[in-house]
Amino acid sequence: MNDPPLRFGVLGPLIAEKNGRPVDLPRSNILRGLLGVLLLAQPAALPVERILDLVWSTRRARARRGTVQVGISRLREWLAELTEGRPGLIGVDHAPSGYRLSMDPSAVDMSRFRALTAEAGDASGRAERHRLLVRAVALSRGPVLADLSTLDSGDPLLRMAHEEVRRAALALAETALTVGRPYDALSHLEAMAAAAPLDEPVHASLLKLLAACERPAEALERYEALRARLTENLGVSPSSQVQRVHLAILARDREIGGPGAEHRPALPSPSLLPPDIVDFVGRDEQVERLLDLLDGDGRSMTMALVVGAGGIGKTTLVTHVAHRLRSAFPDGQIYVDLQGAEALPADPGEVLGRFLTALGVDGRALPEGVPERAERLRSLVADRRVLVVLDNAADERQIRPLLPGGRGCAVLVNSRRRLPGLSAHTLRLAAFDVD
Repeated sequence: MNDPPLRFGVLGPLIAEKNGRPVDLPRSNILRGLLGVLLLAQPAALPVERILDLVWSTRRARARRGTVQVGISRLREWLAELTEGRPGLIGVDHAPSGYRLSMDPSAVDMSRFRALTAEAGDASGRAERHRLLVRAVALSRGPVLADLSTLDSGDPLLRMAHEEVRRAALALAETALTVGRPYDALSHLEAMAAAAPLDEPVHASLLKLLAACERPAEALERYEALRARLTENLGVSPSSQVQRVHLAILARDREIGGPGAEHRPALPSPSLLPPDIVDFVGRDEQVERLLDLLDGDGRSMTMALVVGAGGIGKTTLVTHVAHRLRSAFPDGQIYVDLQGAEALPADPGEVLGRFLTALGVDGRALPEGVPERAERLRSLVADRRVLVVLDNAADERQIRPLLPGGRGCAVLVNSRRRLPGLSAHTLRLAAFDVD
């Protein structure tokens, strides 16, 4: 089925698209508010009194039924301009109980969200329920109608919409833990926890996800921050639900080891480097420069880029340097040929899958998207010393998702072209001289 030509989003700031491209919303806060609440209520009608309470909330005492009629008339004009007079795409109908939008329900992200969560509720298997919840929660871009601050946030229409998204996110966290894919829910719960600093069920789910994502130290820090907020703002201790999660994380840490780096989950220390050349000669100056650059003090990630023509010896040089650096990066040396000179360079998502598998992630638990895989890589090596060697890189877009980010890590790249978009020390390799 084709996508509707008009699409609207209320799960976050109000947005509108026409044929896949963003369109400018009305400048008036009143018109944007009218559009937002009617989209949120669609396909039901909103009584005029409810519209007054919702949209004219701070100026309700001065607003009358005629005020709504004027606003609806101007909204109709904007919609007619948006649709270029094409009938049937969207309109504002006057119903006995108020006003409602007549349109394709699938054109509103809230309608699609509700359809997916209902389907997830009827799903027979955990994996299918999880897949549907991932799709549903992915539609959320933040608090409902987040940019319309003049709306009455206490109205049941908004409160129920917020609660629907919240319940779906908590359900996603539960299924993510059950099917062994905690990273699928982590970013959503982090955003929700930031928006609701005192919501204990949300924070309890976030703590469990962080622990499952091998970040127990961060989970414990977040628990302490939550406990302090609850004490300061409400004068209470964390609920029994939060305390049970906290105790479970503490018990897990004691099983793994003491505080700090010593209680991280044991991970493999892969060494994926190609064989070094036994009789490597020449390039002494370049070797020493790269060794000095990459054998850092662990206070920031370092990246070096070797640039030169094809066949000039870039791969041989970076492989030799990487072997010389092995002892400086005891947590692993990861290598990949990115095939940048080929017709089809290596896909970053596939490369990240290989990296994560080498670092001990179960292939069945790999995140699906490139951003999620990149996030997991950065999390796994955040406090470790890992050397990443990216041979034969195509461009910056191929490289960026593969960067570890941890201050103890280093990246050694070679490419046939300069990559000015990377923050890297660049070494240009020339042909050997006669000597």
